[in-house]
Amino acid sequence: MKTGLYPLLGLLLLTGCEILSRDRTYEILLPDPPPGYGFLCSWDALIIGDDGGEERIVLSGSDRSFVFTGLRERRYLVLVYAVGPSPFRMRPAGLFLDGRSGVPAGADFFRGPALLLLAEAIRSGFDIRRFNCGRFIGEWEDADSPSPWFLDRDRALTSLLEGDFSVRDLRQGALFPYTPAADGLPWASEDALLGWEPPAFLPRGTFRFYCPDLSRFREVSLDREGRISVLEYSVKIP
Repeated sequence: MKTGLYPLLGLLLLTGCEILSRDRTYEILLPDPPPGYGFLCSWDALIIGDDGGEERIVLSGSDRSFVFTGLRERRYLVLVYAVGPSPFRMRPAGLFLDGRSGVPAGADFFRGPALLLLAEAIRSGFDIRRFNCGRFIGEWEDADSPSPWFLDRDRALTSLLEGDFSVRDLRQGALFPYTPAADGLPWASEDALLGWEPPAFLPRGTFRFYCPDLSRFREVSLDREGRISVLEYSVKIP
C-alpha cells in the first residue's frame, strides 16, 4: 500500500514544482519574410523585460523559431529583425508576452512599430507594468494609415512619457510624394508591409531599400518640410 504512494507523491512534487516555478519557457515563431526576399541571411532577436533588462539572440537564416526562458511575472517585448547583406536590416516584427501568452507564439510585422516604440519608452524610464500594452498594440494596428510605420512616432512617444497618452495620439504624420529613381530595377523595402512595391508617398524619417541585382543600398531621408535626400552605395555581401 505504501509502495504505491511513492510514484504518486513523486508526480505531485514534480507537478507542484512546475506550478510554483517562477520561470517560464517561451517558443517564439519567426515570421515569414516577404516573397522574393531570399537574400536575407540571418535573424537578430532582442528581448526586453519590463525591468529594462535586454537579451540578444542571433539566429541563422534557416531557423524558424527560438526558445528563451523568462520570469512568469515579467512582461517581455520581443523584436525580431531579419538581416540581409550589411547594412540592410528589416524593420522588426514584434511580439508582446505577459506570462499568460500561449506557446508557441508568433512575432508579427504588423506589431513591430508599436513594440519598438514601447521599447524606446522603457529605455526612457517608462513603466509598462502600469500600462495596457495589449490595448496599445491593438490600437496601433487599427490606426488609419497605409503602413503602421507611417504614424507619428514622436507624438506617441512624448505622450507616453508624459503620462497622458490617448488613442488620439496615434495620428499619421504628413505624407510627401516620393518618386523612386527610374532605373527599372526592383528595390526591396526594409518594411515588410511594403515589400517590393515602390511607395508613392513617405512621411518624415529615413527609409532604406536594397537592390539585389546591383548589390546596392539606398537610404531615403525626408525632413519636416518633405525635402528629400538620397544616399546610395554598394553593400557588403557575406
